Amino acid sequence: RKPVMSNETVLTEVIFRSTARERRGGRAAQKRRAESGAPSERGARLIEDPEVCEMEEASEGESDSELKLPEEYRPETDVLPHEMEVTLTDLPFSLHPLHIGAMSTSIDGSIISQRGAMKREERQHGGVLKMGARIFEAATAEEFMRDNPPPQLRKLYAERQYQVRVHVYRARQLTPRINGSLPQPFLKVFNDVDISHQFNTRDKPVGDTLEPDFWVSFELGAVLPGQSRLHVEIWDYSVFGDSLIGGTTIDLDDRLFSEQWKAMQRSGSLPKETRVLSNGASSREQGIVILRVEIIEKKFGELIPMIPLQPPAVARFELRLVVWGASDIMMDGISGQADIFVTVQPRGTTNYAKQSTDVHVSSTGEADFNYRMVWPLFLPDKSPRLFVQIWDFDLIGANDAVGEAQLSLHRLYDRALRKQTSVSSEQKVECTHPAFPGTQALVFLTIEVLPIAEALRKPVGKGRDKPNQHPYLPPPMRPQFFDALGVDLNIFNPFSQLRKVLVVLFVVVIVVVAAAVGVVVGLGLV
Repeated sequence: RKPVMSNETVLTEVIFRSTARERRGGRAAQKRRAESGAPSERGARLIEDPEVCEMEEASEGESDSELKLPEEYRPETDVLPHEMEVTLTDLPFSLHPLHIGAMSTSIDGSIISQRGAMKREERQHGGVLKMGARIFEAATAEEFMRDNPPPQLRKLYAERQYQVRVHVYRARQLTPRINGSLPQPFLKVFNDVDISHQFNTRDKPVGDTLEPDFWVSFELGAVLPGQSRLHVEIWDYSVFGDSLIGGTTIDLDDRLFSEQWKAMQRSGSLPKETRVLSNGASSREQGIVILRVEIIEKKFGELIPMIPLQPPAVARFELRLVVWGASDIMMDGISGQADIFVTVQPRGTTNYAKQSTDVHVSSTGEADFNYRMVWPLFLPDKSPRLFVQIWDFDLIGANDAVGEAQLSLHRLYDRALRKQTSVSSEQKVECTHPAFPGTQALVFLTIEVLPIAEALRKPVGKGRDKPNQHPYLPPPMRPQFFDALGVDLNIFNPFSQLRKVLVVLFVVVIVVVAAAVGVVVGLGLV
């Protein structure tokens, strides 16, 4: 009967530390340490997860290039890995921050003199000077001005009403809270102090995460030039007061008066851009946000309604995994045996429930399981991976960790989406331990992803329960409990003893007959 795992009823993770394998005296020493108040193996995980490894992909007769993802699942190719300003080469203005305080600087921003006691880092922000400059030789000034007359600035930069549409897709690599916990991110978007120009998603929670998916659109009015400083900020929600994670500022005038940007918008090829989030309280980057900005003159914007972002559609699949067994398991140097079991947890957008095999008792380096695990699955998924751990079960105290590994499921999931049928992969997983060098165990798995319709046509049970099919899992080959102790209970079985007596008698008869034949031949009687 499968024992209850003591580490499954505590927190979602355990401290990854092996006491038995640290050569500290085995189970008896573990019990003494538990009685003496030594730290338990239970509690929050204290180390980083193992590095995510790519799965070994077997050829299925079709290359990835030959398979096409459905339109709604295709990876994005129109995302700039940087800010739009890096791409535009015809930015019309240079920006110079203004500060309150007596400060004299050169044209390159270096300090010439400082009049007053206020230090540079203590000056208050006073706005931004936006300007353009042309430099030409004095000797040809008259000819240059004739051929390049100054623009009629008032006409060129006449104020107009615009609609600014901001589409925010997601943020990545956000900074956790000071105590290490995950933030609850939400957006603030504004381009003026007036409340009518401010929007937020505080009432649309995305959960505790460092990688939120927002999929939200905002439409703000703006008078340009003028209300050109568009702020996109990510805040951390808290009942005790929200706090800024980081933000980015986009100058709308730079785009509105850039011929390159206007050409992209007219052709409908405006890309998404990746912008770095910053926070004045820290010199470190606070993450990135991926967004797209449109600027449309109001009279045209009223005729062309904004199409809000919608999150990509999800398809329902089923993940099936068979743990066949494990080999090359590093044993405790004292007893040379261990009671082995394996836990598996799919991770990604959702951290699914961790499932465990039964226990292979008294393993000497190999373990057989033939154990099936099943999870519902929704694709596409971001950063999908499989967390595999192999353990030594202990009746007293927490279980000892033998090794662990993480596999990337990205390629397998993409293949399932492309083919819209079941896909599978055979894996030999190398498990490692952060405190010991080298591979600590090999775990053998079959991983299968099926569309929900196919899964319903081919039902299976968990473990080796009915319906035990697709494939059939036979009972594992394992030693009996008394076999591990070196005790033969057949001594109490009369039929077993009779069988042994008959075998001995048969051997004696053969020997006697052979001897008799030899004597007869020797006497020459035949």
